Amino acid sequence: ESAKLATTVQSNIIHALANKYQGIKDLGVKQAPFYVLLGAEMPSVLIEAAFITNKVEEQRLKDNSFQRSLVAGIASGIGSYIKQMRQFADVGGAQ
Repeated sequence: ESAKLATTVQSNIIHALANKYQGIKDLGVKQAPFYVLLGAEMPSVLIEAAFITNKVEEQRLKDNSFQRSLVAGIASGIGSYIKQMRQFADVGGAQ
């Protein structure tokens, strides 16, 4: 479930940012046993939004408009995931 959530959130973040900012790259979803996510009993993701070693990305992280767009992409991704899971549950319950 975490992989599904991550993929949905990632695509929504890219969609929210790519239309407004140049050079947005989709680095995809990676999987690893991150310590902060181990033991979670629900779908969980760790979002790497930008690299502060990249001057352009560092400036964007300081920009309120970029922050709002990033948050909108994350929220949209979570909402899309919930909708997918509800549809799946509805189909599963109907059988």
